[in-house]
This record gives sequence, structure tokens and C-alpha cells, in this order.
Amino acid sequence: MKPRRVLRYSVQLPAGLQGDGPDRKGTIVNLSIDGCAVIAERPVPVGSYVRIGMELTPQEPVLEIELAAVRWRAGSRFGCEFIKVQPSMKARLAEFVRLLESPPAG
Repeated sequence: MKPRRVLRYSVQLPAGLQGDGPDRKGTIVNLSIDGCAVIAERPVPVGSYVRIGMELTPQEPVLEIELAAVRWRAGSRFGCEFIKVQPSMKARLAEFVRLLESPPAG
């Protein structure tokens, strides 16, 4: 396994996944600008490609990742590398990750 280029941040985000098999629901448990780890009752096989819809907040529209590749799997957890993201979605994702990087105010 090659080392990651960017940090991933712990999150708990509801997500929907669509691919060749049945649609799945899961929880994104870590996130970066380049990828994420997901826990799902029905994990996606390594080598699969999926579309991911993640709910950053209940008030905002779902953030869509058009194409992600499943790179690894361990039990019900699997990791995705983002391959294709529309520029507007990439900007929203980048802003969200910037917020995760910021230290809490206090």
C-alpha cells in the first residue's frame, strides 16, 4: 500500500453509493480532498467503481462524487479514491476539508 499524499479527517457523514451492484447506504468515517473510508453493511468489492453522495450537513444539498475507485477493504470498511468530481462539487469538498483542518475556536 502506498503512503497517502494528504491527511484524512475523522467524520461521521451519511452516504449513498451507486455502482454495478445494488445501491448501498453507509457512513463516511474519514475524508480528504482525494478520498474517503466508508463503513457499510454491504461493502463494495475492491476494484469496483462507485458514485458517492455524501451529506455534509442536513441543510445542504448532497455532495456528489461522480466516480470513485474502491482501493481496499477490511471487513465492512473500505477506502475510495476520488477519480472524477465536478468543479463545483470539488470546491464544496475543499471548503469542507478546510473547515476540518481549522482548529476549534475557543
